[in-house]
Amino acid sequence: MKWVCLLLIISNFSFDLLSSVESKQPIAAGDIISAKNDSNDSKTILLNISSGSLYEGVFIRTDSFYGTIKKIMPEHTRKGQATIEVETASQNISPAHFEAFSTLNILNISLLAELILTFLIFYLNFKHQSKWWSRITLIAIFLASLIWIARNIFVGNLYTYSSVYNGSITILIIFFALVFFYQQLKRPDNPFVYASPVFWIISAILIYKAGTFFLFLYGNTLEQSEKENFFIINSFFYIVENVLFAVAFLIRSKKLSPKKIDR
Repeated sequence: MKWVCLLLIISNFSFDLLSSVESKQPIAAGDIISAKNDSNDSKTILLNISSGSLYEGVFIRTDSFYGTIKKIMPEHTRKGQATIEVETASQNISPAHFEAFSTLNILNISLLAELILTFLIFYLNFKHQSKWWSRITLIAIFLASLIWIARNIFVGNLYTYSSVYNGSITILIIFFALVFFYQQLKRPDNPFVYASPVFWIISAILIYKAGTFFLFLYGNTLEQSEKENFFIINSFFYIVENVLFAVAFLIRSKKLSPKKIDR
């Protein structure tokens, strides 16, 4: 169990490093042709794209302005040009060279790695206690991975964020964590559940997922300034998760007499 947790920690840390590198590499570039104000924080911009592709949620900037693409208007888009709606605090946008940046591809890949490793932790725990729940976990891994592949590879949404998909996966993880704690309460041979590394590993996962659930669920609807504030919450729960992982590694595993709970 600990080795899977270690892989999860390494995976999260590695993808954080990749994101910092990817954030400096533009995925598209070109020139702003014209812009008009829709509101104080929203602008409609006509672009000439010389390289790459644009996606909703991508960060776009010039020497004088920056913002996030809220919407790409297909009815006003033709080869080499695109009309986009941008969320920005800049008041005046003049014709200039632009570059677009995104780490959503890294985020989506990291989410796949995270869900597989997290579900594997539940599976390794359930397989010694409940064949029924271990099979349910395997089915969850298969279906979640299949949906991820269909959305990101076949549909081509690797550079977009799906709050519905990520929210559904989070709910599923929280559900399995609660099942784990319920099963531990039904085991009279294990009165000190907190003395087990598994308890701290799953507690860490539950606290992080529950604490950041609404943050990632409504991430697409937040303004840029709100995102910066809300992601402080993510950093806090990320630190708490890793502290609890550290506690799990400091606790020596205790072998208990197996007690299956088959249904």
